[in-house]
Amino acid sequence: MTSEPLTPDETYWDYCSRGELRLQHCAGCGSWLFPPGLRCNTCLSRDLHWEPVSGRAVVWSWLRMHRKYFTDPALTPPYLVTMVQLAEGPRMISSIQTTERDPRVGETLHLVFDDVEDANGHRLPRFAYAEANR
Repeated sequence: MTSEPLTPDETYWDYCSRGELRLQHCAGCGSWLFPPGLRCNTCLSRDLHWEPVSGRAVVWSWLRMHRKYFTDPALTPPYLVTMVQLAEGPRMISSIQTTERDPRVGETLHLVFDDVEDANGHRLPRFAYAEANR
């Protein structure tokens, strides 16, 4: 009996559950893809490979949420929703671990994973201020 191959989304969350952030990288043109897909957004190649990313990012934009939308305890208001640009290039929506202060556009962040799973059983990739790692 063979198991069904994982979809790109399932593969992404499978890596996250292991505490790894991996994105698809196109062997055809070298582009990084996010969100996951079946073809490269740049050259339409299907030759995509899952590669680990550095975990380094900068704040591209952010907002502070004051209303409760999720049951995840990490997303109890107020919390910061952040658009980050990964060092590899793709942008992703995530959150910052602490609400102690407002982030600055262009500020350096690093990847962290919560130990708690969200309502869908996913470990969410989040970010922390780079100075928090010192």
